[in-house]
Parts: sequence; C-alpha cells; structure tokens
Amino acid sequence: MTDAAFPLEGSSLEHLERRGTWLVVTLAAAGTGRVQLLFFNGEAHGTVESLPLTLATGTLETPEGPLGARIPMPFPHAGAAELHLEGGHGERLTIVGQSLTVHSGDPAPEATLVPLGRSRPPRP
Repeated sequence: MTDAAFPLEGSSLEHLERRGTWLVVTLAAAGTGRVQLLFFNGEAHGTVESLPLTLATGTLETPEGPLGARIPMPFPHAGAAELHLEGGHGERLTIVGQSLTVHSGDPAPEATLVPLGRSRPPRP
C-alpha cells in the first residue's frame, strides 16, 4: 500500500503486542490488507475482552487535530498520537503513544512478542 489510506470502519483489530517500548497494533481490512501501527511508549485502555475485534468506527488524532477514520499511508508521525476504536457491540479501545509509525503488510516474525489480552473463545 503506497500513498493511500487504511479505513478503520469495517476493519478488524487483530493483535496488540508489546515489543520493548513499542505497542504494536495489527489491523486488517478486506481488499486493503494488513497494517501495523507502532506506538512508542504506547498504552491501551478500554473495554475489549477478546481479539479479533470487528470495528464499527475509529479515529486517529494528533495534537494538530483529528485525521478521521482513515489512516494515511505511509504515516510516520514524530509527535503524540491517539487511536480511538469502537467495536460493533459497543466495545471501546483507546491507544496512545508518544509517536506513531505505520507499516503495511503482515507482521514480521518476532521471537519476543508478548500477546496482550485474551483470545476470543471458539463459537459453538
């Protein structure tokens, strides 16, 4: 994905992973693929009980103002960033960081990944 935008609405939050001082958020959207958002000194707060989470809406905000429901690609941002996500059943998640870098594509294999949260139980 080059010089495009990743849609938050209708995408899926696949993973939250801690990599040292980075919080890595993996999102996927049909027809668009996957992106990784790397939040430096990132924190996640919200009511999400399990992943993956289908998103009803979301917004990306920086101190310069809101960027809306589409993440520009590529997107290196040296300042603070906040990602506000809402799931289809009212789940809410806010991810904040001191900086944000967005990479397209599948996550690189990492031996030191620590998954955060719980897996969604299988449906009967």
